[in-house]
This record gives sequence, structure tokens and C-alpha cells, in this order.
Amino acid sequence: MDTQPTDKNTLDASLNALWERARSAVDLIFRLREENRALTERVRDLEQRLHSMQQQVREVQEQLKAQPIQPVNRDSPPSLLNNGDRDVLRGRVKEILAKLDAYL
Repeated sequence: MDTQPTDKNTLDASLNALWERARSAVDLIFRLREENRALTERVRDLEQRLHSMQQQVREVQEQLKAQPIQPVNRDSPPSLLNNGDRDVLRGRVKEILAKLDAYL
């Protein structure tokens, strides 16, 4: 009769330990699923922003291709853009780089 309470205590302790491990596993699975969901959403957002920035780069490239080639003046440094266009392009490039830096 002395062995039965000890066996019951051992069984109860084992079941309690198993139950705690199962609860811990469930908690971990829940946290990992939430983290995965958040990371998936972040990746989706970053991919959309990357696509937008790539579109902006394509637009700038198209603008550059559309610019007429100016004859080279040997007295001044060579340039494909006039000062106003250069400033606009410089501003757009800075904006794109700032956005990229913000997301990295």
C-alpha cells in the first residue's frame, strides 16, 4: 500500500511536468506565429516601398534618356543637364536615398 501513493505522486508529478511543458510549447508557438505574421507584414510593406522606389528610379532614367544631348563646351565641365534639371534630379535622388536609409 505504501507504493501506491508514491506511484500516484510520481505519476501526478510527471503529468504536471508534461502539462507545463505543453503549455510552454503552446505559448511559444503562439508568440512565433505572431512574430511571423508581423515579419511577413513588414516584408510585404518593404517590398511595396521597394517597388515604388524602383518605379521612381525608372522615371528618372526615362527623364534622363529624354533629355537632348547638349554639345560639349570645352571651356566648362561636361554636363547632360542644365542647372535647374540637375538640382531637381539631385533632390529626387536625395529623397530616394533618404527613404532607402529609413527602411534599412
